[in-house]
This record gives sequence, structure tokens and C-alpha cells, in this order.
Amino acid sequence: MSDQLFSQLKPKALDEMTAEAYQRRRDGDLAQAFATPVSRVAWRVPRMPLFLITGTVAAGLGIAAALVVSGGVQPAAPKPGVAVAQPSTSPALDARSFLLAAAETAAGEPAGSGRYWYTRQTTAQRVNVAPDEYIKRITSLKMELDRRSQKADSTTLDKEALLKELELPYDAYTTSTTDTWRAVRKGDTGGSVRRAAKITFGSPADEAAWKASGSPILSRDRPGMRKDDIEPVLSIGNPGITLENIADLPTDKEALKRRLTASYDSAPAGGGGLATHLWQSAVDLLTAPTTPGTRAALYQMLADQPGIDEKGEAADVTGRTGTALSTTGADDVRYDLIIDPRTAELLQYDVVLAGKTAPTLRVVIEQAGWTDRLGERPRG
Repeated sequence: MSDQLFSQLKPKALDEMTAEAYQRRRDGDLAQAFATPVSRVAWRVPRMPLFLITGTVAAGLGIAAALVVSGGVQPAAPKPGVAVAQPSTSPALDARSFLLAAAETAAGEPAGSGRYWYTRQTTAQRVNVAPDEYIKRITSLKMELDRRSQKADSTTLDKEALLKELELPYDAYTTSTTDTWRAVRKGDTGGSVRRAAKITFGSPADEAAWKASGSPILSRDRPGMRKDDIEPVLSIGNPGITLENIADLPTDKEALKRRLTASYDSAPAGGGGLATHLWQSAVDLLTAPTTPGTRAALYQMLADQPGIDEKGEAADVTGRTGTALSTTGADDVRYDLIIDPRTAELLQYDVVLAGKTAPTLRVVIEQAGWTDRLGERPRG
């Protein structure tokens, strides 16, 4: 029993930290790196971070369980706790009108194709628990349970209380970026390039508090290059959607909504409800290689959802400008998007927990598109 309990309590982030970082390299350098033989490993593709907050804070996407999380903005970008949305200086559309306009734009974009779907994403996430301390405490508890009994009903452990006890008393974040190539054809091998995460703090006082506590290690990220021939999950709430069949998704908003709702009905999870599931699914698919028709249907579907507010013009952490949208789920978790009105591309999204002002999670989609060679970025 204690072995199983230990496995359940240990966050996935401690097995494989997802603070994937990159170094801006020439395409030739990346191609050469992928041509170099490496040991094969079971590499889990990061799940879309919005689902970190579905249900409980501990419900993770493979990026982390939000217990020990990693990510961040680029060094020159604002800290995760600094709002980047700016008041619009021109009359703003309401959210529905903007989303319908985005649908028209998406429908007019050219359809692409290739052997690999490439993305470059920078992630900022708040670190809630120092991984070494967490492992130390869980190991100690496991040994204690071993001493007491092997019966499953002999003792109980309040996991949430343990996490609360170990929660860091200061704001710390990790910065990471990953270049990912997802193979479309069976037999092709995809991969990613990443570097170690960079730690940042919400304020000088937070950094001082970290040093005063002994400067504990806040990230156990394992940087490097990985090859992978495991089919990635494109949308954790819709496991039946793959790179092989994503082009077959409906291009009619009602049919698409029924398709996504069926996944929710078969395995509802979390306290956000169906509306949050549809919102999160849309974000997943807007960063996936959907067809122009499906992307248009996603925006049309969102336009029909209540509770989405248009916040005017905003800049993401790289300085790109777009239109900010925001919605709050039934679990009081707020989700913010920045969308480029010229291309209908998703630039950035934030997740803000109930009662918080700074994002617990921020993801910047720096580039996405098709390429035919592993290690090369899309042109244009």
C-alpha cells in the first residue's frame, strides 16, 4: 500500500520536469543535433498547461501537477506577476464580435501540410513546492507507513495538508522554452530540444526570502535533446484527437461542439464544467495543426459561449500585440488569451487561480507551423 501511495503522491513533475528551455540556434545546428545518435528514452509530450487547473490544483497535464511547476518568460520579458494587458486606445469590439471576426480570418488562412508539426513555446509557471523537500517528506512518510502496516485501510494521509505545509512562502517562477517536432506519419520519429530552466522571482524581497531559507533547489529540469516515436496527446480532454485524424475534425461549429462535448460526457473531470472544457479544448486545438475550417469553427463555438470578456489591446511578453480575452470557470479559475486579429493566431494564454492576481501559468506560442525535416523550423 505504501509503495502505491508514494507513487500517487509524487508529482509527475518530479519524474520529468517540464521546464523545457531552448537556445536560439541555427536550423543547421538543430538538424545536426538530431542526426547525432542518442539513447532512446520514454519522453512524454507536455500536455496543454490550461488543464493544470482543471478540478484541483494538483490535476496536471504532464507539464506538472502544479505542485512543483516550472516555466517562465524570456529574460527580457516582464515577470509572470506583471500584467501585460494595456487599455485599448481605439473602440474595442465585444468578445463575440471579435471571435466571429477571428473565425472569418482563420477560414481564409491557407491550409498547410508537412511531415512534422513544429511549435516553439515559452512557459512561465509558479513553483509551489521545492522538489527535494517534497521527495524527502514523502520518502519519510513512506517509511513510516511501512513500519505501521501494509493494510490499505490502516492509515490515511491528507495530501493537500502536506502540500499546504510545504508551500513556498515566496513567489518563484521558472523560465523555459521548448522546440518540438511532432511526427505525423507512423514510423517517423519526432523530438524536442530544451535547456535548463531559469529561476526568477516575483520581487527582490521574494529572492531575499529564498536565500534566507537556504536557497533550496526549485527545479529539477533535465535539459537536452529527445527523440520520440510515441504519438503525442493533442488535447488531454479529448484523447481521441491525434495528428492522424485532426484534419477530419468538423468544420461546422455545432458538429464540433458535439464532438468535444462527447469527450466531456464520457469522462467529466474537474470543477470547471462543460464551458471550461470547451474553452480549454479550443486552446489546445488552436495550437495544434487544425484545418482552417476547424479553426474557424472553434472561434464560432467560443463566440456562442457566455462569460467571455474582451479586454482590449494587449502585448504578450515578446512584445507582439493582439486582443485580450478573458473568462472565469465555475471553479473560479480565470483564463486569459491574447489573439492576433490579423492572423487569428493564439499568441499567449494565462491561468490565474482563484484569489490570485498574478498568473500561476503563462504560455507564449512563439511559432507554430509545418516543416518536412526534423530539426528545421518552418519558413516565413
